[in-house]
Amino acid sequence: MGRCVPALPPIFTLILLCRFPSDATRRNFSGFFSRSSNHDERSQKGRKCVRGGIDNISVGQNASPKLFQSISILISVFALAAAGAACGGSDKEDKPTNTDAGIVEDAGIIEDASISHECEAGHFGTNCAPCTCQNGTCNDGKDGDGKCTSCNNECWTGENCDSPNDGPLDAKIKDDANNSYNTTCIGGRIWMAENLRYEHGNAHCYANTAEHADFVEDYGCLYDVEDVEKLKLCPAGWHVPTSQELNALLEYAGGPNKSGAQNLRDKEWDDGRDAYGFAALPAGFHEGSHFYGYGTAAKFWSGETHSCVSLCSHILSIGSNTASIDSLVVKNSAFSVRCIKDADE
Repeated sequence: MGRCVPALPPIFTLILLCRFPSDATRRNFSGFFSRSSNHDERSQKGRKCVRGGIDNISVGQNASPKLFQSISILISVFALAAAGAACGGSDKEDKPTNTDAGIVEDAGIIEDASISHECEAGHFGTNCAPCTCQNGTCNDGKDGDGKCTSCNNECWTGENCDSPNDGPLDAKIKDDANNSYNTTCIGGRIWMAENLRYEHGNAHCYANTAEHADFVEDYGCLYDVEDVEKLKLCPAGWHVPTSQELNALLEYAGGPNKSGAQNLRDKEWDDGRDAYGFAALPAGFHEGSHFYGYGTAAKFWSGETHSCVSLCSHILSIGSNTASIDSLVVKNSAFSVRCIKDADE
């Protein structure tokens, strides 16, 4: 881009011609207007200059040349300054230097000194915005990006640990008898992936009968209402699920229908899909002194009872064609138990 070269405005040139006392000086400046050789005419007009009908004061022959030279220099300086302003001023842009407003200039970088170089826990970025991370450790601090660096449990994943990470886990859990159980994530919660087989209290275990002696590993034991209410059946940090937790499990699996049943059934049970690793098997139930429903139904306790014609509880029932939460008379019945890990606080 070309640079603007300021020209001396005509009004200042005219003033200079009017004020210089010598003919030589007038000749030097009169070149801005004319190159005429008519010196006498210029000399006569130079004695008395007229602009817009206003007579300028004539310069006497005895005036000091140095005084007028000084005046001419000042006039020239003002003229050049005015011309420079018309050209747009300096090419260099001013940078903020208002330290009172908290602006600091360092090596071409302008930084707001009022922003801390650290952020409080749970805040991140230059402006220390709040983290949206819910179930993990937030990558906070001024240089953080606010993303979760880990999740509090393996059942959640995603940038903010808010996406369920369903399926079997590597971790196993042991009961008080040192029996080991597989675990799985379903809808953000950790469940046992096998029926409890802790021989405790009034437990009815298939291993106690000659007919089903080798079935205990797969089908576990059946427990009555007294065992569920009074005994600590599940390992520390785990519990027998509430009716709300059983209902949430069924709804997450697809609801009280054939699809929900298929998603919870083990693949070896009819057309089971075992979509989440729950791997339900048809252990049936026990009533009186007999086992019923083996091979056709699975029934799981909730950890609470309520009054009915006798004593009832909500039971998760899974069959070949459907699944449901049923309120059943449980006074003389025994069902399977699946423990669920306590929810993270």
